[in-house]
Amino acid sequence: MPPQDSALGMYDLGSVTIADFLVNESGMNQSLTLQRGKPLPNKHIRKDGTPVGVSLTSLKPPRPSLNLSGTLHLEQKVGRGKFGYVYNARLDKDGGLSSKDIPPLVVKICIPKKFYKTEREAYYYEEMETLQGSVIPRYYGHFMAVVDPGNSVKVWTREMRWRREPGRKIEYNEVSYKSDDEDHVDYPRVVTILLLERYTVPKLTPELTETLRKEAKWMYEEIAAVGIEQHDVRPDNVVQANETYLPTLPSPKNKKMFQWRIIDFGIAQKSERPYATLKEVYAEFLEKWS
Repeated sequence: MPPQDSALGMYDLGSVTIADFLVNESGMNQSLTLQRGKPLPNKHIRKDGTPVGVSLTSLKPPRPSLNLSGTLHLEQKVGRGKFGYVYNARLDKDGGLSSKDIPPLVVKICIPKKFYKTEREAYYYEEMETLQGSVIPRYYGHFMAVVDPGNSVKVWTREMRWRREPGRKIEYNEVSYKSDDEDHVDYPRVVTILLLERYTVPKLTPELTETLRKEAKWMYEEIAAVGIEQHDVRPDNVVQANETYLPTLPSPKNKKMFQWRIIDFGIAQKSERPYATLKEVYAEFLEKWS
């Protein structure tokens, strides 16, 4: 395991370049460079760039990054959620990363129109920094870019749904990338990603689900203690930690060691409920797992 002072940190990267991420009009692969973004806690963004329903003065100022850069290579697909596609990824040691120990990673890529969901999820990963490596995966940043006209995102193209007409696939430029919310700024070709430490998606069985329920009770108590409501409490959102590279840390409240991690905070929000009430809310959701 790498010494902690050489391990890749949450604010080390200022940009990442995803190799062969795009296809241009000539059918040639192209890379895309994404810059570190400023996560926001909700999906509503006015056209002047300010968030709806959130006081800008209440938001924590963004922490400066070390502005290191690296090249990401996508590997096999891990899964697909409501708001993103998850791939294993490898980060090259270029752009000043030669002195860093880089763990195995996953990258979550937004689906078309839902770039603000990964932006929101990133906000909560940063809010729950104290739970990284114990209850949630370690998080290495949220990055975004605008795709030039004429280029297609290969991941999106592969995932396109078929139109109702038999045999006719939706073309990239036929898809509307405007947000469902009228008050949301119109970024028609935005790609956002989250970079996380690698995890394994387990194959759920009734026996494993029961095991996860018992472990998740303690894990959600930790999330309740930092005042976050996930709103997506499902066994599918509990994954297995990759403990072969980075050690599991004791949880801050109960000092427990978990081999599991909770993911998916795209619809999370800060809660005004007291800890005891929020803990009971999570317990009620867990009772419904089967």
